Amino acid sequence: MNFSSPEAKEEYVHSVFTRIAKYYDTMNRVISFNQDNKWRRQAAQKTGVRPGHHVLDCCCGTGALTCMLVPL
Repeated sequence: MNFSSPEAKEEYVHSVFTRIAKYYDTMNRVISFNQDNKWRRQAAQKTGVRPGHHVLDCCCGTGALTCMLVPL
């Protein structure tokens, strides 16, 4: 795609992600044959986060990985 300005590109990218946001986790699940949950669990375990620890997840996307760090 050819954009007339950086702002036009930013607006386009924002609009794309806004349209797919509510389907993002479902799309990942389908595309990865449900392996995304396994990958997130493994990533969460590798952080070493334990009950009582504090975590700041900046730019966490849908928050799916962050939720795995929270003890239920």
